[in-house]
Amino acid sequence: MSTENYPANLLDCNLCSIRETATQVVPGHGAKPADIMIVGQNPGREEDKGGQPFVGASGKWLDRILKAICHKRDEVYITNTVKCWTPGNRLPEADEIKTCAYWLVKDVKEVNPSVVIPLGACAMQAVLCTPPDARITEHAGKVYHSSVGVFKDKLIFPLMHPATLAYNRSRNYEPYCKHVANLFQLLIDLEILEANSEDWREGFKF
Repeated sequence: MSTENYPANLLDCNLCSIRETATQVVPGHGAKPADIMIVGQNPGREEDKGGQPFVGASGKWLDRILKAICHKRDEVYITNTVKCWTPGNRLPEADEIKTCAYWLVKDVKEVNPSVVIPLGACAMQAVLCTPPDARITEHAGKVYHSSVGVFKDKLIFPLMHPATLAYNRSRNYEPYCKHVANLFQLLIDLEILEANSEDWREGFKF
């Protein structure tokens, strides 16, 4: 689709059918520019009602993760791969992701992050161009160097979607803590954070 077809303002976009069933477009939220950009899948029902990303149960876990890496919401930029709620909360389809990629690229250019954190398989596939069957569990907690498009020279650090903590904490909490500890170390290495002590990783929790 030509960029000429896109409106000047995201809130006026109606280029795919899910806009017809969504209450509103949910834009990104946070600082521009920012060292850290977080990319989710698409708004859920609560986000569709409230107009901001990550305000439901997953958002509460995201706030805890941000606190663990010494950041607040207004110090990072939070957005989604697809900007509208999907009917029945289904996964976004390939053509919807492709159509909405224009707005994600625009976000990246404006935010200019050092680190991009895709949350979940859908966001990871959009950011890293991994195959559709790529599993987030195989990539979460690791650093990737992108050479693709607007993400070139950005560090990509996938994490499992916070929904995995909201709905299956007993299974996912311990590995998630390890992944967030790895993220904390990356931010120290990049001098985005300062380490308070040499043994901060021991028993890291959030």
